[in-house]
Amino acid sequence: MDLLGARNPTTGRDAADTLTSERLDVRFVEVDVTRIETISAAGARTEAGFGKLDVLVNNAGIADPHDGPPSRASVDVIERVLGTNFLGAVAMAQAVLPLLRKSEAGRIVNVSSDLGFDHEDGDPTWKRNYHLYRHVLPGAGTGGDQKYTVNAPATPSAANIMAGRGW
Repeated sequence: MDLLGARNPTTGRDAADTLTSERLDVRFVEVDVTRIETISAAGARTEAGFGKLDVLVNNAGIADPHDGPPSRASVDVIERVLGTNFLGAVAMAQAVLPLLRKSEAGRIVNVSSDLGFDHEDGDPTWKRNYHLYRHVLPGAGTGGDQKYTVNAPATPSAANIMAGRGW
């Protein structure tokens, strides 16, 4: 069984229903990575229903058209972007680490876009998010009992797809 988390209950339920209609065993869980109460509730529901978690896929992320280099972006915009793209991933990981440790091979997958990588087309404003969770989250389980792996794959950004540089 898979749990599908989304911040919008309507679209989350619709997505779960679509997958269920394709004969997949999927249940919707409301979770907004900027609201700790939904993160805690999702972790508690997972523990009550399953006792463990095998894989957490952090796919939440936002872009703000007002974001930019630190010399020009407002602190409010940077805070909002980092709150979702980095702190949200950290909060989700912290909430479910005990459940991942109960799994045979727990895994955290932080999905990023190619905008986070150091290449000539990369956007420097996105690199800070990618590098933060790519390098900070793997240390979340240090202390000798790390029973999970953190991966950070990147998918092509919409801009690169439209420019013919991705899927």
